[in-house]
Amino acid sequence: MESCSNSQATEATEVVVLEEDDLSGRITDDLASFLVKYATGYPKVANFLFWHLKVEAEATRKTDEALSMVYERLLHRLLHTLHRGTPEMKHQAESLRMQRQFVEDLKALMNEAKSKHNRRDLRQSALCTLLANARHMKELRGLHLPLDPSVRLASVMPDSAVLFNSAMMPVKLTFRTITGTDANKEYTLIFKQGDDLRQDQLVIQMFRLMDSLFKKDQLDLKLTPYAVLSTGVNEGFVQFVKARPLREIINTYKRYNTDSIKEAMKEARPDANGPMGIEADVVDNYVRSLAGYCVMCYVLGVGDRHLDNLLLCESGRLFHVDLDLYLDAIRNHYLHQ
Repeated sequence: MESCSNSQATEATEVVVLEEDDLSGRITDDLASFLVKYATGYPKVANFLFWHLKVEAEATRKTDEALSMVYERLLHRLLHTLHRGTPEMKHQAESLRMQRQFVEDLKALMNEAKSKHNRRDLRQSALCTLLANARHMKELRGLHLPLDPSVRLASVMPDSAVLFNSAMMPVKLTFRTITGTDANKEYTLIFKQGDDLRQDQLVIQMFRLMDSLFKKDQLDLKLTPYAVLSTGVNEGFVQFVKARPLREIINTYKRYNTDSIKEAMKEARPDANGPMGIEADVVDNYVRSLAGYCVMCYVLGVGDRHLDNLLLCESGRLFHVDLDLYLDAIRNHYLHQ
């Protein structure tokens, strides 16, 4: 890992942490020392190592107390090293503390809104009001976003809060950001409670790895490996990508008794000189991304695919969401049905 790029090391760290409970041994002192030493030199690696360790310590607390303590000690070692290090390292430690508080504050606001009402629309209205009155959410002061620490948050946009119409009612939020010298940009994410995102996180990482391998062979399949970060056993962030589920597209255009996907792309990006009256790049993006996800989902054994978790962007890029069933998890899921 010493010869890896920063991004490669970040992903390798994630695999070590997320899959360690499947190994027969425990994290060795040499490995622990290396992880901490490397992470303290790279803020992005430290950011994700912190969250992975926190989540796995919580996840194993009841099932394997000894392993949970391994994660706890490594987490303490990371924070202790940052606190006692250079000014930059101390700043990183403070950033992690603020991120953790930010997640707790967000959870508290969502739980308060849910406790007030049962109906989704009333909960959403209550959450918007709570966010508007929460001073700490309007003055985030450049907080590093846990999901992507290169993004710095300025404030939440209270009226942007949308509760999705599903059992767990995840919330979509938009934040004003301060990224480098640019101000007033926006970043939209989804915060989920009640869902374990660790499996999605791992599958998305495998998608990124496959994408990099494809691109090394000059094959760009126009994939969309959106960001996912578990911040707790049953909670976490997902990057929001503007797209429509295929079921929605088919239901919208089926009355025309024609190819719904083609009609949707034609309406969004028409070109009289393009293939089928659609911009050529859009058709190319669709074909490439469809082929890419077919191969990757087959290789990884991604299951539970249906029209609600296949999404299409206006650009023609197709991608998959809800990736928590793969390999043995698929077999076990259907055996218990």
